[in-house]
Amino acid sequence: MAQSIFEKRDSLSPAPYYLPDAAYEGTLRAHVLCEEGVDYTQSELLPVAAHMTEALTAMCAHSDVVGGCFIGLSDGTHIGVDGHELNKLDENGDVIPFPVRERPWYVGAADRYGRYIFHGHGT
Repeated sequence: MAQSIFEKRDSLSPAPYYLPDAAYEGTLRAHVLCEEGVDYTQSELLPVAAHMTEALTAMCAHSDVVGGCFIGLSDGTHIGVDGHELNKLDENGDVIPFPVRERPWYVGAADRYGRYIFHGHGT
């Protein structure tokens, strides 16, 4: 799906994406994170990857074993789907930087030039 969407990226309108929000804690929802020093609003990849949020949400919603789906992007941005908004925010409600390209699932996918199934806790 990702390959297909990125191949036709020039013909797609940008899809919306959202930062974590404490009001949605416990609700399965897509959110954006980024590494420290990365301005997610400048990402050319996020508006394309955001076209997959419905499919990612559906995979989580209809599975007893998939608790979250994540897409790490090479520019240091990330779209994830899970029901845990609060652990992405600091005590002031600001989004905590997320070292996307250091996560085991990102490294695994980059090493294999594709998708990677990580059996863990998403750390």
